[in-house]
Amino acid sequence: MNAPSKKRGYWVVSFAAALLVFLIVISAVSRSATNQSAAMLEKALDQIVTDTYAIEGRYPDSVKTLVEKKRFSYDPDRYMIVYDTFSDNIRPRIEVIERSGS
Repeated sequence: MNAPSKKRGYWVVSFAAALLVFLIVISAVSRSATNQSAAMLEKALDQIVTDTYAIEGRYPDSVKTLVEKKRFSYDPDRYMIVYDTFSDNIRPRIEVIERSGS
């Protein structure tokens, strides 16, 4: 193997390694952004629920109520919202889950 061939092999390996690192970083950033957007959605939902209780004296009975009456919007194809109520005077359990494949 001569010197130019070794340099070419080194360049190819270096490029492949740099590309792999780049793809890993992009994947991590994307995953972090997705987690943050789900957390922001959950925080916004929590704030609307709190405000509704402060104004009306009861918690909303469903996410559908929030969408229709409080102008809350989200992408149901991307997120699933678990909104578990027990009574209108007990705070509901709220969880935002990203749907797989989104």
